[in-house]
Amino acid sequence: MAEKRTRKTIEEIASEYLEGSLLKNFVDFCEFAKSNGLTVTKPSKILRGGWKISYENKKIGGFKIWDKNFWFCGVEIYKNLTDAETYEKYITADQKKFLMDNFRTTPPCCKGKDNFEFFGKVYNTVCTCWPHFQGNPEGEALEYAKQLILVNKNVVADMAAAK
Repeated sequence: MAEKRTRKTIEEIASEYLEGSLLKNFVDFCEFAKSNGLTVTKPSKILRGGWKISYENKKIGGFKIWDKNFWFCGVEIYKNLTDAETYEKYITADQKKFLMDNFRTTPPCCKGKDNFEFFGKVYNTVCTCWPHFQGNPEGEALEYAKQLILVNKNVVADMAAAK
């Protein structure tokens, strides 16, 4: 009789690639998502070590282990959440500045989007996967990433209530 294969937990996978504060911050971010009523899943499209964060079946962010001792978290904006007026209800001036100062240009893995407008500013070659992300986030960057995920959760809830 064949043995049933079990999937490794996020934490088990993380401990194979990350150490010390990187591992602690990664697990903290994952636990933050779960403890805030968000769904964390491993989509089939993303290679090893990637998970998406969803709320009400809308992707609002995610995180991925890219390589040994490197992970990143991202905040979804482009695909589902482009309503700046709705964002204005939930985002603080500091969060908005952090987000806009850290938009990511297109990496080799995606085509990108030109003329992407957000809060009146136009960006070119914006990554359409996660236009905002932080590599090996810690301290303030990690806290802003968490706050922006919660902003997205509130925006999605608002959009769902408006339907």
